[in-house]
Amino acid sequence: MAERSDLTNASEATELERLREENRALRQRIGDLDAMAHEDSLLQVPNRRGLMREVARFVSRATRYGESAALLFLDFDGLKAINDSHGHCAGDAALTHVTRLLGDALRASDVIGRYGGDEFCVLLAHVEEEKAQETARRLEAAVAASDFTYEGRPVPLAVTIGITMVREDDDPNALLDRADKDMYARKD
Repeated sequence: MAERSDLTNASEATELERLREENRALRQRIGDLDAMAHEDSLLQVPNRRGLMREVARFVSRATRYGESAALLFLDFDGLKAINDSHGHCAGDAALTHVTRLLGDALRASDVIGRYGGDEFCVLLAHVEEEKAQETARRLEAAVAASDFTYEGRPVPLAVTIGITMVREDDDPNALLDRADKDMYARKD
């Protein structure tokens, strides 16, 4: 009888370990799926869904603690022309190049996300409006001055950036709408 009990205990322990391993694998898979749902696969930055999650956190934190913060809304000027002239691979390479430039020019605490197509957002925490304006000018200049070539041919790049500061009563959509309108006003 004791021998049979030992076999049952060993069998149960083996099954328990198998279930634990299966649980670990499922948790890993859930993490992978979450990353896929919230990250742009080409650029390795938050996609629109991930960005909206970040913007909601950003606005909540800034309004709760009374922090000065800004959102930059970037439009990649001429991406359609790059795609039409050089192909979509060139457009993808240009997007990757610009995203890398932005990442190199920003603080580690700043968040870059792809809003859609050729539009990006940058979340700047702990920044006054003058510094946000300066950051936008610096980013526009860095993109314009970059040496981007595709298949040996130089391709000029430019971005237009709209800026808005987080307000006390903001919600993510209002913040994005103001920044988008500012970007279009600057384009005109």
